[in-house]
Amino acid sequence: MGSKSKAGGRITGRVRPLTPSKTVVLTQFPETVRRLEKCLDLSDDERAALKVIEDKCRRELEKMKEADEQNRERVTLWGASYARKREEQIELAHRKSGFTGWTPRAPGSAFKPK
Repeated sequence: MGSKSKAGGRITGRVRPLTPSKTVVLTQFPETVRRLEKCLDLSDDERAALKVIEDKCRRELEKMKEADEQNRERVTLWGASYARKREEQIELAHRKSGFTGWTPRAPGSAFKPK
């Protein structure tokens, strides 16, 4: 089967937003300020205001990076906890059922143990 296409492009599972993300805006702001300073004649007050906004953007970006790191740590811990609890549930179920590595085939059954 060929790949499905829609409006001339491939369908992917990812939805692309129409507006830039907050991270993109925060990381590109200093470059935007530098371009503005080259193109426009800004007063000292306007430059100072842009510098304050740039500093706020930098701090906000650092906060977002820290939050991302904390989320990654939480996901890792949750994954380990989930795997451990799942193993414990399986072990408990095996102990209760008397499950062994293999079960003998039933008399007259066409299925044989491996």
